[in-house]
Amino acid sequence: MKKLLILLMWLLGLAVIAWFCGHGSGTPVAVPAVAPAVAPVATAPAVTIAAPAVPAAAAPEPAPKPSAAVVAAGMKIDAVLKTKIIEFRSGSATLTGVGRATLAEISPVLKDNPTLKFEVQGHTDSSGNEAGNRALSQARASAVKRVLSGQGVAADRITAKGYGSTQPVADNNIAEGRARNRRIAFSAEENK
Repeated sequence: MKKLLILLMWLLGLAVIAWFCGHGSGTPVAVPAVAPAVAPVATAPAVTIAAPAVPAAAAPEPAPKPSAAVVAAGMKIDAVLKTKIIEFRSGSATLTGVGRATLAEISPVLKDNPTLKFEVQGHTDSSGNEAGNRALSQARASAVKRVLSGQGVAADRITAKGYGSTQPVADNNIAEGRARNRRIAFSAEENK
């Protein structure tokens, strides 16, 4: 009976320590397992005392799903850009007639979605230095914003951002890849 009492006191002590670890400072403390001084009696019930579970680090929240309006606008713009390009004169931010005509097909999508804001994204291939590429891509994105604003899209719903050659979609080591990387892209989100 004395051995059973000692075992119960030892287990109670561990329970108190575990409780304090979970309710004290909030910082979990490791409690080393120590064998009892007296071997447990064979008839004593097995008791497992576990420290309170430490919550796992909070997982980052997933990005919110785009609204139906964002998805629909993106699909309409992609449909235009699948067969046409926003063309500029070589090495400049001057739009060609083809480029202006393509924007004339895209501007109704922007005008028809007044609850959305759009980012015009300028991209280049990796030819030349990155500072020059970034400046050219910014100038081209800004030129697109000016034309869209002139076609009736509210300027405060459009931002222009030049990414240079930092976001290629194709291999810059081949001519076809470089041509695909020289592009204007759009992203849309709800206007908050």
